[in-house]
Order: sequence, then C-alpha cells, then structure tokens
Amino acid sequence: MVGKLELLELLVQQTLPKVREQQAEKNKYNVMDFEGMAKPNYLGEDAQVYVSKLREKWD
Repeated sequence: MVGKLELLELLVQQTLPKVREQQAEKNKYNVMDFEGMAKPNYLGEDAQVYVSKLREKWD
C-alpha cells in the first residue's frame, strides 16, 4: 500500500511539470514588451480607417 507521503510525492511529480508549462505560457508576453511599437503618426487615428488605408495600398 502506498503511504500518504509517497502518494503526495507522486501527485507533485505528475502535476508540477504541467503547472510550470501553463505558467510559462501565461507569462509568455508582458504588455510592457510592446511599449513603443505603435508609430506616433497612427496614434489617435481610427483603427478601421487605418486598416482601410492599408488595404487600399494592397490593390
């Protein structure tokens, strides 16, 4: 029969890698990583207007 401590150890061994993987995915990006990525001339412009202008350039 498996003792309580052994059972707990098995649970931790099986669960910890999954928890670490989920935490790594959760912390993949920080909002501050994107600081300064928007060009200053686009700030304040309506997003739909900006996208429409880009699409016009594609044609």
